Amino acid sequence: MQAPSDGVYTGTLHAGELLAGKYRFEAPIGEGAMGVVWRATQLDLDRPVAVKLLHANLASRADARARFVREARVAATLHHPNAVRVLDFGEAPIGLYLVMELLIGTTLRQRLDRELLPRAETLAIAVQIARVLAAAHQVNLVHRDIKPENTFLEEHDDGPRVRVVDFGQAFIADAGASVGRLTDDGILGGTPAYLSPEQARGRQIGPASDIYSLGCTLYEMLAGRPPFLGNVAELITRHAYAPALTLRDLALTLR
Repeated sequence: MQAPSDGVYTGTLHAGELLAGKYRFEAPIGEGAMGVVWRATQLDLDRPVAVKLLHANLASRADARARFVREARVAATLHHPNAVRVLDFGEAPIGLYLVMELLIGTTLRQRLDRELLPRAETLAIAVQIARVLAAAHQVNLVHRDIKPENTFLEEHDDGPRVRVVDFGQAFIADAGASVGRLTDDGILGGTPAYLSPEQARGRQIGPASDIYSLGCTLYEMLAGRPPFLGNVAELITRHAYAPALTLRDLALTLR
């Protein structure tokens, strides 16, 4: 997968180095809280791939390793045109790695930072996100962090093809499981601007949580802003207890 290249952490890696004897690193293309993503070449098939590496400073943390492994397993479980295909997974001296198909395009966040989307395109994007969520929910997977940053757009002649990325917070829904606890960073799993009310309240979550976050993303595509604004505490409180302004209240002119 691909992401903005600003502030990419490259560590001690250099272009041209090999991973597992078959992946040649080409250039860093993105970084997140859990790892860094490199564009690479799979030498035996001579094809471009994306390699995600767990950050070195997280290599000794059992929770970080477990989340990275979970992301790999969840992504490999979900077979859908709007999901990212996993090609390989393993551990090398450099650490845990996940090999995926390389996506060419831009994130929905980058697109929204440039312009307000036309209504027809907005609905097409929302439908594709909903389809992959439906497939995930059929196998009891809940993403937990649907947002523009995790929505990737590949440009095609008939419009953007959506890929939902970053299943690092996903879990297998279980009526006996509790996933509404605070993370080690002191905030609930998910992103405050897109949290479902049950996430905000620290309660049991399920597929409906993803649908709410999709609604927040759809709202932002149409309104140019999420349903609620404010600091983390304010966002959590508003998602839990306050109704959002309607698009009519915002006096929008939809294109």
